Amino acid sequence: MKVICDSKDEECLQCGASVFHEKDSCKPCLSKSAAKCIQPFSLLLNEQTPKVKELVDYQKDKDLIIAFAEYASSLPQCLGLAANQVMMKNECIMKRFFVIHFSQGLWLLVLNPQIVKYHGSPRLKTEGCKTWPGKPIVVYRYPKIEVRFQTLPLKEGEEQKSVQRELVALAAQVFQHEIDHLNGIEEKFTNCIQRDTIQRNEKCPCGSGLKYKNCCLSQDLK
Repeated sequence: MKVICDSKDEECLQCGASVFHEKDSCKPCLSKSAAKCIQPFSLLLNEQTPKVKELVDYQKDKDLIIAFAEYASSLPQCLGLAANQVMMKNECIMKRFFVIHFSQGLWLLVLNPQIVKYHGSPRLKTEGCKTWPGKPIVVYRYPKIEVRFQTLPLKEGEEQKSVQRELVALAAQVFQHEIDHLNGIEEKFTNCIQRDTIQRNEKCPCGSGLKYKNCCLSQDLK
């Protein structure tokens, strides 16, 4: 990438770093130009993600969204990342969007997501999370959901494309995980290993110290 500058040494308009004419993009940033510089991202760690209400507009927030997607793709073993899991200028990105990673390096950009319908009975899952490293989350997930969201426009200058589809299995689980972040849902943690079901004689994921069969099993079966 090249930086287009009017002078030999220009200060980045966003983060204040020096940007040099005919050199690579601003080193502390992910921008293509000094005028569109985006300060480096960092993960929000071991803190509850705040609830996000502000909708995202691709045409206005394009540089932020693209840089965010590039950052998410650089993280190891990342299946999805919500905007408010990431810090920029020491503050969470308070826009309603996230990215989901599919096979072969493909990423889906999800803008202004909604879950419009749930199918089946929720199942108890354990999940990892970039915000809570080393702390498995226990949560109920529906096996099938109908979702509505917007994604990249088909052509430059067009409005962001509206999509409605059904998601099942892992795709449904990841979508629910990321939208929970945007909605500020508080996580619950467990010491159980990650898998779809919890055995009767394992410790209950609620943290009581009792076996699952002697604690929350009866409630989960209701």
